[in-house]
Amino acid sequence: MYSTIAAHILIFALVLHTGMNPVGSHSGEQTSIAYSIGPGSELSITGTSNITTFCCSSKQQFPQGDLTYEWISDSRIKISNANLVIDAQGLDCGHKPITRDFKRTLLVDKHPNILFVLHELALRHDTVAEQSEWNWAVADTEITIAGCSNHKFLNVQYKLIEDSSIELRAFTRLCVSDFGLESPKPMLGIIKVEDEVDVEIFMTVTFEGQG
Repeated sequence: MYSTIAAHILIFALVLHTGMNPVGSHSGEQTSIAYSIGPGSELSITGTSNITTFCCSSKQQFPQGDLTYEWISDSRIKISNANLVIDAQGLDCGHKPITRDFKRTLLVDKHPNILFVLHELALRHDTVAEQSEWNWAVADTEITIAGCSNHKFLNVQYKLIEDSSIELRAFTRLCVSDFGLESPKPMLGIIKVEDEVDVEIFMTVTFEGQG
């Protein structure tokens, strides 16, 4: 269920603070950008039951990637090849029984990955702050869990942390049932897990260059 992501899904937050902006650019002109995702990046999924709250998280190494973007207005960016693949088998909920039940819910034996695909990023110019402060955007994404895909919007916070690196947080709320899954029912159903879960992605992304 987790972004989030493609990195971001969301790495196009880079655009605002790497000198690549719509001023002087042409609609329909595509640009390629290379990026790498830092080792501290993390996905977390938080849920609740009638007993307690639980949080499952995943950290992993991501390969370097290249994606293509195109400005379609002064605040909207169309994005291609921005895919974030999450290792669902690497999720850890802090307690073995919870981890086991949650992985079973996600059908990780059959579908070991969660996929985020970023299609478009909408920049909120009304919230633009200094480079070292948090700014906001909305990411139009497609999320695939257990082989089932759904279109979702993620709220994104981002800020520049170095000349070519950006820190971002993406979050959304998902329903497990939207992906054809049922919430886990531990202890013969005595513990009831809510259908909704909160998904959050934390990433540091370094801009490598553009083509």
